[in-house]
Parts: sequence; structure tokens; C-alpha cells
Amino acid sequence: MTVTQSQTQSQPVANATRRQITTDPTTSRAWWFLGTLAVLRNPEGAPRSPAVIELTVPPGGSPPLHVHDTLDDSFLVIEGEVAVRCGTDTVLARPGSYVALPAGVEHTFRVTSSGPARMLLVHGDDSFLRSIEALGVPAGQLSLPPAGEAGPDVETLVRVMGEHQVRIVGPSMSDDEARRASARPETTDMMAVHRVFRQAFAAAPTLVGGAAAGEPGRIELVASYYDNVLRFLNVHHNAEDSLVWPRLTERCPAQSDLVQRMISHHDQVHAAQEQAAAAVGEWSASAGPETAARLTGALAELSGVLLPHLDEEEDRIVPLCADHLSVEEWGQMPGHAMAHYDGDKIWLILGLIRQNMTPAQRDAMLEHMPPPARDMWVNMGNAAFDGFMAQLRPPSPEGADQPARSAT
Repeated sequence: MTVTQSQTQSQPVANATRRQITTDPTTSRAWWFLGTLAVLRNPEGAPRSPAVIELTVPPGGSPPLHVHDTLDDSFLVIEGEVAVRCGTDTVLARPGSYVALPAGVEHTFRVTSSGPARMLLVHGDDSFLRSIEALGVPAGQLSLPPAGEAGPDVETLVRVMGEHQVRIVGPSMSDDEARRASARPETTDMMAVHRVFRQAFAAAPTLVGGAAAGEPGRIELVASYYDNVLRFLNVHHNAEDSLVWPRLTERCPAQSDLVQRMISHHDQVHAAQEQAAAAVGEWSASAGPETAARLTGALAELSGVLLPHLDEEEDRIVPLCADHLSVEEWGQMPGHAMAHYDGDKIWLILGLIRQNMTPAQRDAMLEHMPPPARDMWVNMGNAAFDGFMAQLRPPSPEGADQPARSAT
């Protein structure tokens, strides 16, 4: 939008001051402050509130636990990664993260990236700036201070910071705490879950077509297998709807189109899954060539919708989850799915997942199971699964389409 002078009511006002209206690093005041480089981004002569300070902190750098009595501390992470603790919450802030820490709440951080972290502090008053001026020394160059640069002793640090409404209340964040906050979830277990669906639907022509109408026990077995797999697909996607998409939408705004597309995929898969579930019930109640054909067709249609979704999820969503979800958040997925599972053979689902895992993944899965679920699997579930799969698997040379057997 452009407005001309003739469109305005007032006349130009003469410039009343000759102060700077912009800065760049070469014209900004800078200090070496407690092992960091602090650059004041407010122009010379401009108001000091809000105070905008560019702070560069070396790897492993961490201030002592402290409280700003009157200041809401906030910063934008420009480069690097920072584990931030505020009160009882610890989070990992990455480039683009804006961290807002309320006044009166103790907090600290630690740089977890291999290189320095660069943060833009935005403060509503100049209390912290005054502590930088009191304790820092003018930077000889716009880089981190030389190694071994002496800083104030602890007594002086506590006293001067306190004079500027910053109370030191504890030690810096430990490396162990920062490492836990920055730990990435092991997301490759998603592939084992996806293989359950890939294998089940690939085997449908053999399993359904091989169950003759005169074999009611075989039909019941195959129908139970697909009924449980379809129910698991439903709760698996519900877990993603509840725990994954909202978090990625919030944390990955640049990927919003991708996330929305995955959500729309779920709607399409759910519609096809309901059709397949109805076909399973129909075939189980009245097995014959027509109902068998309808079931294999419904499962093929579901597979046609589902498999491209799984491919894209593995290529694009799983890496995003590894980068933007915590270990704890990723770990909520299995519990959510199992808590909402309404099939009659939960041990079958556990076994189908486990047989597609590496030994290390199986051990981790067993370790993190709630004790009742672990006892169920060890005492009867594993044996029940092996027995079920021994009956389900037809003698066929094309075993590659069938799930591998062992889930121990």
C-alpha cells in the first residue's frame, strides 16, 4: 500500500533528534559476559526498553538457576539447540523456538548443540541489561570470549545480579539433565507396526481364498485375524490423531500442508477400513465365493489407500517425529492404542508387532510394558500367538507375503 503526501491531513514533522534508528553488529555495543557474547541490538540513544540482546552461548554453556523477580524473560533461538528448564518443566528449544519464561519462576538452560547457540533476548525492562553492563567487559571482537577468560567470583555474581532483580537460587543445568531433554525418540519401531498391515493385506488372497466354505474352523480363524488387525489399524490411527498431528501442527508450521494431507488420508483409510470390517463380518457369517470375493476386494481397496499413506508417513512424518517429539511423547503412542483397542486378541497384535522388530526393539518393548501386560505376554500371550500363527499360516512357498513366525 502506498500513500501520497496529498492524501494525508498532517504536514511532515521535522526530525527532532539525531540518534541512530538502526544498528548492525559492527555498530552495536557488545560485552563478554560470563563466558558469552552479549550484543545490545537497541540503537544508540534509543529507549532501552524493550531491551533486545543477541546472546551467543558456547556448547555446554549454562547459567546458574535463577529467578527474575520482575522481568518476564523471553528469547528466540536463532541457531543451535538449548535445553530449557522452567519450574518443573524441561523442554528442548530449536531454531525458531520462542521461549517465554514468566517472572518469579526459577529457570536455567544449557546449550546441547555441538556449536554455539545464538539467541535473541527480548526483555520488557533493562534490569538484565544493567547486570550485563555491571559484570561484563567490552568485547574485544564480536566472538565468544577467549578460553579461560576470568569472570566474577560467585559472591560478586550473586550480589551484583541481586542488585538488578536477578536472584541466583541454584546450580547450572547438568549435562545429564540436558541430555535427557535433548534425547530423540527411537521412531523406527513405527516400521514394525506398518509391516503388520502390509503383510496382512498382502496375504489376503491366500488366506481368504484358501479357506473353503466347508472349513468353518479355518474361516473363523482367518476372520478373527483380519478383525483384530482392522481394529488395531483403527486405534493406531486414533493415537496419531490425538498425539502426533496436533503436536506437529504446532511445532512444524512449515509442514502444515503435509500434516493436513496425512489427516485427510486417515479419513479415507477409515472409510475403507469400515467397509473391510463389514466384509469380514459378512464372510464370517456366510462364507462362499461371493462373500470371499467381496472381502478380498475390500481389503485390496483398503490396501490401495493405506500403503501410499504408510510410504509417505515413513518418508516424511517419522523423521519429523524424531526431531520434534520427545521420547516421552513418542512413548505415549503404544499405550494410547492399546488402551483403546477393542479386539479380543491383544496378544495377537503384540506378537504381530514383535515379530517385525529387531531383538533390541523387542527387549525395549518388553521393558516398557506395564507389568500386567508384560506378565500376560510372558505367561500366556507368546504361546497363544505362536499357536494361532501356526494354524493361520498355510503351507505355501511364498512365505515372504506371510508374517515371520517368531515373536519371542
